[in-house]
Amino acid sequence: MQQRFGENKQWMIPLLLVFALYLICGVASEKGLDAHVRDGYVTEGGDYHLDWGDTRPVDPLASNPEDAKDVNGPTKSYTNFAIVGFGLATLVAYTILRDKLTLAILMLNPALIYSFGKGYDELFIIAVMGIAWVLWSRKQTSEQSQSEQAAQIQKVKRAAQILLAAGVMSLIPLQKFMFGFEEWIFSILIFWAIGLSVEYTPDRFYKPRQTLGVGFALGTGVIIVLGLLGYGSFSIITSHPVRFLSAWPIALLDVILIYGLVGMVLWPFAITTWKKMGVIEDRDIGELTLLIGTLSGVIVTYVASLWTFESVLWDSEWPLHMWTMGNNGRYITILVIPAYLLVQKVNDGIDWKEKKAIIGIALIIPLSLLASLHGQTYWTDDAGEILDKEMDDNGEFLFVHDSTLGMHSLYTFH
Repeated sequence: MQQRFGENKQWMIPLLLVFALYLICGVASEKGLDAHVRDGYVTEGGDYHLDWGDTRPVDPLASNPEDAKDVNGPTKSYTNFAIVGFGLATLVAYTILRDKLTLAILMLNPALIYSFGKGYDELFIIAVMGIAWVLWSRKQTSEQSQSEQAAQIQKVKRAAQILLAAGVMSLIPLQKFMFGFEEWIFSILIFWAIGLSVEYTPDRFYKPRQTLGVGFALGTGVIIVLGLLGYGSFSIITSHPVRFLSAWPIALLDVILIYGLVGMVLWPFAITTWKKMGVIEDRDIGELTLLIGTLSGVIVTYVASLWTFESVLWDSEWPLHMWTMGNNGRYITILVIPAYLLVQKVNDGIDWKEKKAIIGIALIIPLSLLASLHGQTYWTDDAGEILDKEMDDNGEFLFVHDSTLGMHSLYTFH
């Protein structure tokens, strides 16, 4: 009885460690550069804009207050936002995975601890992804015994269920891109259309291995098509194709291998999961792998295009720029709940006691401790305090910085 009690409580120490690390990280870390920028938006005429100029200026050697687009989405309270994201992600992850030890390993991810300390939104997005999946997941119903009218009602209910899931998913672009109301409604309709197309695709197409690969190709293709169409910063794909193509395999390594398989401790289960996926015929698992594959392709290709775009914009040294911005690979952590759920479903659970899993956890613990205990501050903090005391209202100061992340660093003074 005593031994069984000990086995059942194996989650306690990891989970207590997680809460301690997040608490220390929240106290020790300064907001990240992107969080400083988001908090730098000011209101004017109902819209928000960066009053010191866009972080991607036309001239990389100088700031330009006139060069800043207006947005009308949410911008403030990033520290509180990260705290809310932590609470939601913890609750949603446990509700879906139903295992305290798995929850502890999930939250022990060093990239998530880092993003929490910086006030970034990965934890919020993780929660949104989980809620959307719960809303999406089909309920087992016996359609053979239903009348035609009942079947039609069931289809309407299913369409409404998908619309609700689409509405939740739309919170991600709403938060990331600060959409206005019309853009937000449009994103809901896009997600709904995608959901309906997935729903009405026949079961025979949902073989887990195939949908993972097809999804990855689709996600990659979406970003490349946007580049070919000249959409926003993705146009860099056509204007600098060689640099983009050289960035893509590095992004694949950074996103999938380092932050995905290693950072999320998925590599111990990767081979067995892949083998079993080849013989499993399960639509729900097929839909799950389609989601993982598609968003993985989007993230890898987005990171490659982002590195290419910003290196050209800031005239930074290539390929060193990819090392400087390598932490963009952490974006893959938004798929941590679907990824763990996939391993659970395919293997009938996750055995964290096996040797490779223990090694995987041991590899990330030092990084998690470093992300929490080290914290991060900026040299601009001290300078900002001095300027705040010495400068008069509407005063001016000269900030000299390398063009790489120069505008981001400027907003730490804001």
